[in-house]
Amino acid sequence: MAGLKNITGVILPLCFFASGCEVPERETFPSAKKIIVAKESHGFHWYDAYAHLSNLDSPLAQDYLAQEAAYFDDQIEPLESLIDALSRELNSNLPRTLSSKGFREGDFDWFGSVTSGNQYRTFTRQHIKTGKKDLVLDLNSVASDSPYFKLGHLDTSPNHKYVAYSEDRTGRGRYSLVLVNILTREIYRLADDLDPRFAWLGSKIVCSDTNSGEVRLVGLNSQNKVIFAENNRGASIEIHQSERETPIIISNTIDSTEIHLVTEDAKVEIVRAREPGHRYRIKFHENKLFALSNLKNPSFDLAEIPFEGSSKTDWKFLNLQAGGTIFDFDVTSKGFLLHTRTRLREQIKLIGWENSETLIADAGAGESLGLHSIVDGQLVNFWRRDLRRADNLYQFDLASNQQELAEATYQSDEFESSLFDVKEFWFAARDGVQVPISLLYKKGPKLADRPVFVSAYGAYGLTRPPRFNPSLLPLLDRGFLVADVYVRGGGELGREWHEAGRAINKIKGLEDLADGINALQKNEFGDPTKFVLGGRSAGGTLAAHVANEHPALINTVVLENAFLDIVNTLIDDSSANVERDRIEWGDPRDRDIFFAQYAYSPYEHIKNQVYPNLLVMASKFDNRVGAQESIKWVAKLRELNGNRTKVLFDLDELSGHGGPTDQYLRRRKEAIKYAFMIKAVGAEKRI
Repeated sequence: MAGLKNITGVILPLCFFASGCEVPERETFPSAKKIIVAKESHGFHWYDAYAHLSNLDSPLAQDYLAQEAAYFDDQIEPLESLIDALSRELNSNLPRTLSSKGFREGDFDWFGSVTSGNQYRTFTRQHIKTGKKDLVLDLNSVASDSPYFKLGHLDTSPNHKYVAYSEDRTGRGRYSLVLVNILTREIYRLADDLDPRFAWLGSKIVCSDTNSGEVRLVGLNSQNKVIFAENNRGASIEIHQSERETPIIISNTIDSTEIHLVTEDAKVEIVRAREPGHRYRIKFHENKLFALSNLKNPSFDLAEIPFEGSSKTDWKFLNLQAGGTIFDFDVTSKGFLLHTRTRLREQIKLIGWENSETLIADAGAGESLGLHSIVDGQLVNFWRRDLRRADNLYQFDLASNQQELAEATYQSDEFESSLFDVKEFWFAARDGVQVPISLLYKKGPKLADRPVFVSAYGAYGLTRPPRFNPSLLPLLDRGFLVADVYVRGGGELGREWHEAGRAINKIKGLEDLADGINALQKNEFGDPTKFVLGGRSAGGTLAAHVANEHPALINTVVLENAFLDIVNTLIDDSSANVERDRIEWGDPRDRDIFFAQYAYSPYEHIKNQVYPNLLVMASKFDNRVGAQESIKWVAKLRELNGNRTKVLFDLDELSGHGGPTDQYLRRRKEAIKYAFMIKAVGAEKRI
């Protein structure tokens, strides 16, 4: 589209940043050795000169990464004072003390808190009658001096003598299951290389390993028994606790669900076998089982499932008039709680047993909702979220139709939500489809003169509901508009929206992002010369595509753990998660899919052209999107562009796909990213 390329003229980042040449130019820059590997598929031939960099421990890769690290340190040094200032700003938003609302279970009240100077939560309990307090688990002691620590899940045993938790100490997303005696503090390591979720079954634990497809029953005395095996290699497994206090095995692909119940004697019973396109979830209520299903309605409906005696496939659909797509549900003594969404507008409502309707909450532009829990069958706890303020937990009484604030999530004393505003903007993509954008900004100067930070994701049907993010404050305070483009491929507008940007249609989401930036600029949302584009994971595919195809639209691009080498990754049967990813992106063993992917794969389409400023960040232990995706992309870009394009590459050698778990290191990484962006568009001054 010529209009896209000519809208602003070419932004020339020849001096590193448009605002000046404070970072010294070097005549030399990192260079990786080329080793040509010939590739062929469907009669088409291409080559990959940097495939060898996939082995990060090889001497050639180590030499290249050392060059990149030295170059990064040299180029970032002039920004250190700004990075330090931004780090202080980000850390000032950390809570001095953060406590969550306690809950009552069994004979105890249970609490969690983060205290001043600590990184992680501490869990305690207090006996209701005696008042005796016990330490349940101090994650700060558990993590100790581990450079990476992530808690997957935590739950206490039915007899309240033990606490079990899953931990990841590498960033690879593989968890160990640990058991602690709450009173004696004895520690038992039960199993390794697991998924994060688990559930108690009496004195034993049901856990899973998606890589092998096995669900196991583990316990003390080295018991480890496989009770179920998932043979679909494109499925991921989650273990949850049902309302009956027995485990549920949930096996999901991108487009289908299969659920099994685990009985008290560890037998596994199927609820409904997997069917292409059928997604469902279940809940027990008293002696009944209900499902939220899209089998009969793409916007989902509730069905009652015969639980005893008759066939579980004989579902009775209720044909509820929900008024939108149902995203979540629960069952109360008064009827069904539904969380619905229509064109980004959300509601929580009660549909009574006699089809009466009670509105509990609704959300406007820049707002979202979330069901939390039900207490005593009639007290509904739900989250109200907003781009401008921290999450608040409300409680609605179904008996009186009254609600009250139950818990206010921590928010900095210096933050005034009234200083910020939101807008919802819809634009017509090149094929005429209407695509939404949410905008958050600080009130003040004319919007047309502001820098803009744009991001998108658009994959796996995932939804990015509006929610307060305090780490954005340094950008907002410097006048940035923060724009989320809800491109096709995401789940914000329902299943059809996901399908419209999946597999053979993936290009639609990529084009939506470019069209969205174009629309923002034409409608004077921001200064066209000060647009910054960010992309993480699958969102990095979108951002890199714009950098390749529409470089004049963007001043700066930041990629984090980005999926960039689409064809070479998906055509390789040994790639991590390849079966699951082929369902989303398409299987390149199909000729049409292969050529569609090759047409947009960012690695294959690096050009000899002036690119925007580029900051590329990857994590060494990322088992979701390998670091080699970013390493190869940067190496090839340097080969074709030399010093005309200023590129910085940072490899985090401690973390995985989600980045650092150390909150200060995490904010240091954010500060580096923001300093790069702020300097690029000359936005150092606060508004």
